[in-house]
Amino acid sequence: MTGGVLETVRHTLRRILPSPVVHLLRHMRRVWHRWGYRVRRLRGAPPVGATEVAQALRSLGIRPGDDVLVHSSLRALGVVQGGADAVVRGLAEVIGAGGTLLVPAYPLSSTMLEHLQAGGIALDCRHSPSQMGKISETVRLRPGSRRSLHPTHSVAAHGPRADAYCAGHEASVTPCGPGSPFIQLIRNQGWIVALGSGIGKITSYHVLEDAVPNFPLPVYLEQEFVARVIDAEGIEHQISVKCHNPAVSRRRIDNARDIEALFERLLAARDVLHTVDLGLGVVSAMRADRLQHALEQLLREGVTIYGALPATAV
Repeated sequence: MTGGVLETVRHTLRRILPSPVVHLLRHMRRVWHRWGYRVRRLRGAPPVGATEVAQALRSLGIRPGDDVLVHSSLRALGVVQGGADAVVRGLAEVIGAGGTLLVPAYPLSSTMLEHLQAGGIALDCRHSPSQMGKISETVRLRPGSRRSLHPTHSVAAHGPRADAYCAGHEASVTPCGPGSPFIQLIRNQGWIVALGSGIGKITSYHVLEDAVPNFPLPVYLEQEFVARVIDAEGIEHQISVKCHNPAVSRRRIDNARDIEALFERLLAARDVLHTVDLGLGVVSAMRADRLQHALEQLLREGVTIYGALPATAV
């Protein structure tokens, strides 16, 4: 059908059809074009499997025996042959039996504040699914995996240091405070990997604000919340935790693409952030200790994951 005839048909339909039907057809057309574009991209994307995942991680400098914390988006990689299981196999292949694989296994299906205000059991270490994607849940369910007992920022780990990473997380009033897996990863010179998810979702940024006295922004609410959690043996505990301040979090790297882009440039310029393409997505990797050092430098320069600080706060 030629362009002129097609436009005539569209004009006629707009005149004779009820307005709600016209709006519905327009919406369906937009959806069709959007999915058609995605299908065309998928057809042209290189295949992704365990081998490609392993090759990407090795190219970023990860070696056998390394500990790796992985934030991930399976969908962002395109079609993955073997799904999340293949990605986990690729990760395990690279770090080997001597490395420990960690993933965020947060039970959050809403905001941190809403989760803590909901009442009931905030986390059942045995049964609460990870809401951080299929790859995270696959690691959580892997035989031999351990899970930390934090009501909002639980971490699942598999490998020789899994118990050490997960033990005592519930004693930390803040998610990334003393004794948390995020602190331990820095001490062990482990890696942080964003597998398709972008670097805005990395939790380890919060180590800085938990560690620096008098951090210049009120990132936590003053109120502490008492949360009910159930450990791996089925025993219930009540623990006290702080909650991120929603008013500050709205302008944070995970909610602001301009800040994420700024950090991509700043961390790459400092030779901290390295990336490689994988499928339709990108894999980013940073050594946890080097990231922490860079964040400390940036804070002194007045730059945080919440944007630039007022001159009086630097």
